[in-house]
Formats: sequence, C-alpha cells, structure tokens
Amino acid sequence: MDDIEYQRLFFALWPPVSVQEYLYTQFNKKLSSWQGRQIAVSNLHLTLLFLGNVGRLQQDCLESLASQIRLPAFNLNLQLLTYHRKQQMLWLEPDRIPDALLQLVDQLHEVAQKCEIRRDIFPFKAHMTIMKKIRKPPDMTEISPYSWPVHDFVLVASKTLQDGAEYQVIKTWPLLDTD
Repeated sequence: MDDIEYQRLFFALWPPVSVQEYLYTQFNKKLSSWQGRQIAVSNLHLTLLFLGNVGRLQQDCLESLASQIRLPAFNLNLQLLTYHRKQQMLWLEPDRIPDALLQLVDQLHEVAQKCEIRRDIFPFKAHMTIMKKIRKPPDMTEISPYSWPVHDFVLVASKTLQDGAEYQVIKTWPLLDTD
C-alpha cells in the first residue's frame, strides 16, 4: 500500500460491548420518542482527536508514536445527558473530566503534530453521541450515573455511508493499570 491511499481516522475511547449495551438500554425506549437518528450500539464511543484523511506513512507514524504513550487507566463517570439544539444532537457527558483523559488528549495532539497531521480545529469536548438529527427537542430525563473503567484507547477508521457511519478499530493501546 502506498501513501496515496487515505483513510479517515480518529483516536477514541471505545467502550467494551458490555458498556455499550448498558448505555444503549438506558436510552432505547426514550430514543424512539425523540425523533432522530439513533447511533448504533456498536458505534458508541468517545472521540479524543479527529485526524481526517490520513495516508499510510502518516498512519504508521501515528501508530508508532501512540504506542509510546504511558498514562494511567481512569474511570469516566457518564451521567450528564445534554441536548444541543444547534447541532441537533443528544450526547452523554462525564460529570468531570479526569486529568489522565486531558493528558491523553494533549499527548495525542502532540503525536498528530509530529506526524505532520493538521490538528483538530475544534476544542476537545468529552462526550458520547447518542442521537443525531433530532427533529423534536427531547423531554430530558434523569439517567443513572455510570462509571466506565477506561483501560485503553484506539485508532479508528471511519467510512461515511448513507445511513450513518461505519467504524473499524484498527489498533488498541493499553493504559497503565493503577493497582
């Protein structure tokens, strides 16, 4: 494969299937009444840094430098359900952002810069999108707080399809156990 081939990539936190399914069941019944496009349970994730179209040589650079990141695992307490009228999106946010998460995002920005990838122009916002293209503002309801133990981060390839996105985790890197 030469460097002319590109993939649309991003770094993310990718929850285990058990976490995705738990979060999905929290919203499944409510989402149908909110009139929008629900994110597939297997696509639930938290984007750390969107990279855009990346060539093979840059991808190799990203993978090499990301493997050198040494940060502790952390818990992400998801409990704030937020509707954004302008973006017509509903997402889940943590009650606070752990220092290790902010350090991870900063280090990934450095990795992208060293690999000559233009940085994401949007400031980091820790959130997990639940629904897009909401036509009717939802009646907000309380959700049960959920503590997600984050043990790794991933590099993901994204393909935009007519009915939504298709994601493929390309590479996973562990965070350090704190025990």
